[in-house]
Amino acid sequence: MNRFLIITFSVLFLAAGVAMAWQQQEEGKKRAAPQEPDLIARRDFMRSKLMYSQLILEGLTTDDFEMVDDAIDKLKMVTEGEMWVAFDDDAEYRDLTQDFRQATARMEAAAETDNLDATAMRFYQMNTTCIDCHKHIRARGYKL
Repeated sequence: MNRFLIITFSVLFLAAGVAMAWQQQEEGKKRAAPQEPDLIARRDFMRSKLMYSQLILEGLTTDDFEMVDDAIDKLKMVTEGEMWVAFDDDAEYRDLTQDFRQATARMEAAAETDNLDATAMRFYQMNTTCIDCHKHIRARGYKL
């Protein structure tokens, strides 16, 4: 009887493991499925913006204002690119973009003084503009 239960539970666990592995594989296929080229480019673009924001945070946490300044410069260049104006027909998006650029400029001015607290506060404010814009984009049904 004990041998029968052990074999039964072993088969059930094996079947559950195979089912879970299959489900994870299917989910991976869905994520890796071909998507619109514009959507892929937009996501890569937004990831570059995120990377520069992470570098700013790293510079702030290590008190490396050279890193902060360099990342801010690169972040500003991103906002001047063609991908940035992907939703330029949307007035609120344009306003949110302007808010982001102004917040970035204020952060840059604070970083030039090597004032960690002021720069960190401006960094927080800049990130808030990112979140507001992404909420707006999702609400409009745009994909990022």
